[in-house]
Amino acid sequence: MRILVDTNVWIDHLRTTEPVLVDLLERDQVCVHQSVITELALGNLKDRSIFLKALERLMIVRNVDDQGVRYFIQERRLWGRGLSAVDAAILASVVVTPGMSLWTRDKRLRQAARDAGVLADLD
Repeated sequence: MRILVDTNVWIDHLRTTEPVLVDLLERDQVCVHQSVITELALGNLKDRSIFLKALERLMIVRNVDDQGVRYFIQERRLWGRGLSAVDAAILASVVVTPGMSLWTRDKRLRQAARDAGVLADLD
């Protein structure tokens, strides 16, 4: 099982070590999405270049193009649920990747992932 770790989990980990995330990293089960790396790159990071390069060495999940994300939104009826475009893109990537689940602390994205059957309930 592979876990795509959302931006908010990484931010919490940078503030206070997340033992579950450390364990997943040690077992090579953590994946990342390009949009998560981009969101983190916008933050004020300690050891910025080292951290971002480490993220880029993780398995990067397949990116669903914009048209595919819009189709996914329509098919899954995701409009009006308070999700961002990045949330929808991340969720689409997880859903189309076999054996992938999503670890997020965003309430709306958690519910959408639960509804899609891909929530990694690790909290």
